[in-house]
Amino acid sequence: MADVFVSYTRSDQIYLQQLVAFLERAGLTVWWDDHIGPRDFRDEIAAQLNQSKAAIVIWTSSSIQSSFVRDEAELAMENEKLIQVLAKDLSPNDLPLGFRSLNALRWGDWEGLSSALGHFIQKIDVPVERTQRSHSIFERLFFESAVISLSLFLLVGIAVAAGSDTSQIIRDALDMTGSPGEGGSPLISESQLVVGAMTALTLVIFWRIYSVGRLFFSRQNDQKAKQ
Repeated sequence: MADVFVSYTRSDQIYLQQLVAFLERAGLTVWWDDHIGPRDFRDEIAAQLNQSKAAIVIWTSSSIQSSFVRDEAELAMENEKLIQVLAKDLSPNDLPLGFRSLNALRWGDWEGLSSALGHFIQKIDVPVERTQRSHSIFERLFFESAVISLSLFLLVGIAVAAGSDTSQIIRDALDMTGSPGEGGSPLISESQLVVGAMTALTLVIFWRIYSVGRLFFSRQNDQKAKQ
């Protein structure tokens, strides 16, 4: 018995492959009509749908015209295990009569799909949700670190500027022909250049930590999902 039954049409193989990959990464077993045994295929489909814990119907411009998909969706609805996934180029009003009033998820809403599956399957542990949470933590840490670094840079820059001849800096800025060798002073001091370089290096380091952290947690989540 499979955890999830998938109803689709042959012309929607791309949708099927992405959906099956997502479900299998979540540790779920999936059945679709490629697995039909030697028995009459109608009986086999009905048996697999009845035994599954949830049934996902992929509604596309092709499947809404399929009598088989409609029958499978109706049987899933009768068994109270129907999950509808709607292609992006369709609206709920495009669904066959009898299904328009039911909730339909948009294609690509993996978080919503995992939530819907959780009503039927207790063991589901979709890695996408954990990965998104891990990413959000690292993104927050990175931006907080960036803000702190920029704040320190500005404070040091203000302190350096306050200790210099501000009026001379303004005159030099207005006199574009001046040069340090002719009595002028550089518009940016060496200390400011050092602070800027150190800040840039700090941001690069934080970005690398963030990138490595994302990759590490993504791989950890994928490994746990496969166990």
